Amino acid sequence: EAAYQDAAAPTVSLDMVDDIKLIPHVEVEQLMTKNGKTVPSQSYVKRRWSEWNVGGFLTYDVAVHLFNGIFEIDASDPHAYLASMDDEDPTECKSFVLQYGQAGVGMRAAGLMMDKLSIAGDANGPIKFNTHLTGLAAVDDDPETIALAASPLVLGAHGEIFLDPIAGPIGTTELAVTGYSFNWDCQLPGRAPMWYLGGGIGPKAHRRSKWGGSLKLTLEMVAAEFTRYQTMIDAVNGGVGLACKLKFTGVEAADILYLDFAGEQLGAPDFSDGLDGIVAITLD
Repeated sequence: EAAYQDAAAPTVSLDMVDDIKLIPHVEVEQLMTKNGKTVPSQSYVKRRWSEWNVGGFLTYDVAVHLFNGIFEIDASDPHAYLASMDDEDPTECKSFVLQYGQAGVGMRAAGLMMDKLSIAGDANGPIKFNTHLTGLAAVDDDPETIALAASPLVLGAHGEIFLDPIAGPIGTTELAVTGYSFNWDCQLPGRAPMWYLGGGIGPKAHRRSKWGGSLKLTLEMVAAEFTRYQTMIDAVNGGVGLACKLKFTGVEAADILYLDFAGEQLGAPDFSDGLDGIVAITLD
């Protein structure tokens, strides 16, 4: 949407989506009164809204739309995104119209905002995404005719992992021939729809939220990772802080994706059999 809840016609085809679920919410309350009856006197609709779960195979083009939704919009080229450390403001993020179905059985909802985005993958498979959105109630509407996009996939084979102390600089130490899989997760649990007096039965805004998230890395237990493991289980003054950069480079020169995350390992990492019985460590 160009503006929040403007209900603009969709212009982008998410042709690599493989999982979508619409959850409509119609909240009805029955009123019991002291009128001598044992049944409700009347009912009314309190609120109408919708939530959507959308997942699929990540492409370099679709990644921009996802980051504009979870982070603040960035129109520069190349794009750069950063979680707000001061005051997350959903009005600076992209809101969406989602449409799903076919002629005669289509549904559309506007004013949708993301509160979760997960991106995950492994060494040889396609990278996948999953996101959760909330917004206005869904209405029946035939889908727009939009040409399918020819956007290249983000693949695990495109990826590199860099892991450094949280003080940085990030992206210095590459973990070559080590990484098995990752799960990069952003969450804004407080970015929820809001209702106001005189605003009708649909939401009129989305609440500000604190940032949350996690990164899970499964790595082969090489000597350097065993040293890291010992450091973490020997920690006495707090969690061990790490800064991770995931870099994906596609075939086209413009197809480059970075996923950065800085955080602490809280507790001991998981230490288990990995691929084909090779011992692995899972940082979280």
